[in-house]
Amino acid sequence: MGKLTLEALLDRKSKQDKMGLATFNVASLNADIEIVKMKTRKLCEIMDKYDVEQDKMTTSYNMMCEVIYKCVPMLQAKDLKETLNVPTPYEVVGELFNINEMGQITDYIMELHGITDKKQMPIDNEIKN
Repeated sequence: MGKLTLEALLDRKSKQDKMGLATFNVASLNADIEIVKMKTRKLCEIMDKYDVEQDKMTTSYNMMCEVIYKCVPMLQAKDLKETLNVPTPYEVVGELFNINEMGQITDYIMELHGITDKKQMPIDNEIKN
């Protein structure tokens, strides 16, 4: 194990920046959607805003809609909201994807940010001990 250098840190940052664009396959569409990685802090702020720990379905649904909308540029097209006749931009997501797909896309976005399923963490900790 070597000493950490400034160059190593900058190299890591450069690699993370290159991972800012990803694709996710939506099976029902038989196509990939382009996902743009947002700043991790912004993702955490969204999660905090909706307080998903309450295990309320509407709260989770709203959080997934916002995260997906902000990470999938195609969904932000002005005419899409008008065509779907939805009152808010985030509701575009619910009109185009079912709840299962929304969960899968959100999980993928979370993984891009290094955020794993919180329900798995206690099990992982028990295994380590």
